[in-house]
This record gives sequence, structure tokens and C-alpha cells, in this order.
Amino acid sequence: MPPKQQKTKKNKKAVDLPENDKDKEEILENIKITEQNDELKSEIDSLDQFKFQKEEVNNPIKKTRKQKLQIEYEQSVNKVERASRKKLLDKNIDEDDKNQKQQTNNQLDNQNGNEEKSEQVKNQSEENNNQNEQKKKGKYNCRENYEEIYSLIKGYRDTHTAPVDTLGCDLQGDESLPTNDRNFQKLMAIILSVQTKDETTDLVMKKVVKEKITIDKAVEIPSSELKEIIKQVNFNGKKVEYIKNAAEVIKNTYNYVIPDQYEDLIKIKGIGPKVANLFLQCAYNKTVGIAVDTHVHRISNRLEWVSTKTPEQTRIELEKLLDKKYWEDVNNLLVGYGQSVCKPQNPQCQICPVKDKCPEGRRRLKGKKKI
Repeated sequence: MPPKQQKTKKNKKAVDLPENDKDKEEILENIKITEQNDELKSEIDSLDQFKFQKEEVNNPIKKTRKQKLQIEYEQSVNKVERASRKKLLDKNIDEDDKNQKQQTNNQLDNQNGNEEKSEQVKNQSEENNNQNEQKKKGKYNCRENYEEIYSLIKGYRDTHTAPVDTLGCDLQGDESLPTNDRNFQKLMAIILSVQTKDETTDLVMKKVVKEKITIDKAVEIPSSELKEIIKQVNFNGKKVEYIKNAAEVIKNTYNYVIPDQYEDLIKIKGIGPKVANLFLQCAYNKTVGIAVDTHVHRISNRLEWVSTKTPEQTRIELEKLLDKKYWEDVNNLLVGYGQSVCKPQNPQCQICPVKDKCPEGRRRLKGKKKI
């Protein structure tokens, strides 16, 4: 639709008016001022063109009238000029503000873009690290490959001696005694070894042999005297109670013959799964289960063969996992390894043959210089 047109009073020229109300009002105002200026100019010109006589020209009244008209005209012209300059200034200011705002927005956009890009790079890096870590974790599963782990640890143990190899329970006791008493001393050694180092157990067992502690003597000896003999082992008071109780049951219930059945052994107070399984191996060369002590429990969890809280839970899970051909040797293998390499505190992961496969070894060696 074409813009509206308006004619001025004098020249009757057509003027195009914009649709915007604000701009329309401004143009109409300027037209009005211009018309007033034209009228003033016309009156001034008429005064100049009129031929006054000399005295008329110098007439103060007419002279004052002319000056007044000229002042009004100049003020009106100045008003239009000021309005034009203000409009131009406002326009320039608006454009500057617009440019400044656009520049600020661009800077913010760039900053936000850089931050987003940085965050994306960071997230990508973290994701890559997590993926690499997951790949490392998933690259080798110790539980699924327990036979290889077992073989690597055995290879190390074959060339490195540990205390259990020379001081173990299977080597304890007086070999000159009759079979029943000799087996009883082996049972004593296993009970004494619980939560006690092999070096200490060996020292105490030398005193047991010297004192000739047999089944009958264990029943007869006062608890205080027996406690004095074994005082160097941990929990010696409880162990005195277990040894004397076992001697009485073996003498009175089994006629001096220690049971060779797992179920009968664990009925005797003080004989649990670990003691029963280890005794059957040492005395009767029978393997019906896995003997799990603190070393076996700790290493099995570090390798993630199992995820358990107690040695008994570990025994149950290991017997599900390991082929029976490993049951006989796994105790000696891991006990010796726990004594020399995979220690409770400060394990020697840097010399471990499975350090790159063991989850615990990888975690401990991460960021450390390998030796």
C-alpha cells in the first residue's frame, strides 16, 4: 500500500509519510516549523522591500518589529538545525550502541564457544581415558585366565624360597613318635600357626617336641604349663583350650586315632575348615578341599578370582572356580607368595610376574616408575 501524502499550505508539494507513527509525527512537526519560518521570512522581506523614508527607516517601532521578526526566525531555524543534529547524533549513538552490543555478543559467543569447545575436549579426553581404562581392565580377566596366573606364580615360586617351604606345618613334629602322636603334633602345629608367622610357629614347635607333648600329655598337662610352652604364638590362651579339648576327644571318642574324614574333624572344637583341610593333606595325604588362610584370602581377592569378605567365603568360591588338580598345592603356593611378594602391607608389585595382569598390581603401579 503506497504511503500517505500531505501538502504544505504554501507550496502544496506532496510529502511522503512513513507508516511509522513516531517518524510521521517528526516529519509533520518539521513541516509546521518550516511553514512558520517561511511566513517570518516573507514578512521580513516585505519590510526590507518597502521603501521607507529616511525618518521612517529609523523609526524605532518599525526597527524593533523587524529585529523581533529576525530573532524569531533565527531561533526557529536554530531549532530545526538542533533537531536535525540531535536526530543525527541519536542515530549515530544508536548505531554505536548497536555495534558495541553486537561486538559484545560476538565476544560472548566466541568465549562461550571456546568454553564449550574446551569442555568438549575435556569430556572427550576423560571419555577416552575411561575407555582406555576399561579396555585395560577388560583386556585381561584374571578369573577367566586363572590357570595362566597360577602357572606364572608357580614359575616364580619354583625359583624363590619362602618361609613356608622350610618351616611349614607338614614339616613339624617328632618323626620318631608313633603315628597317632606324630599326627597329633602336626595337628598342634596347624592350630598354633593360625594368625601366627611360620618362624614363630617353628620356634614353639621345637619346644613342643622337646617337652614330648603327646595325646596323653596334652590331656594331663595343666593349662598354665601348656600356655607357658606356647606363649609366643598369637591367641595362646584360646589355643591351649583347643589343643586340650582336641586331645580329650581324640583319646576318648576316637581311641587315639585322629579322624581322617573332614566332617568328623570339623566337629571338634577349635578345628575349622582351614585346619581340617590342611591336616588331612599333611597327615593322610588327602585333599578334599582348599585350605584358606589370610594369605590365600588376600591374594585371591587382589587377583579378583573371588570377591569375598572372609577366608571361609573365599574357600567356598575358590572350590567352585579352581579345577580340583590345583586344590592340593594352591595353599602352599599362595602362602609362600604372600610371605615374599604379595604381602599385606607394601606388596612388591614391581617384581610380581603378574603385575600387568593383576588389577591390584596395575592400580598400585599406575603413575609409578617401574623397577
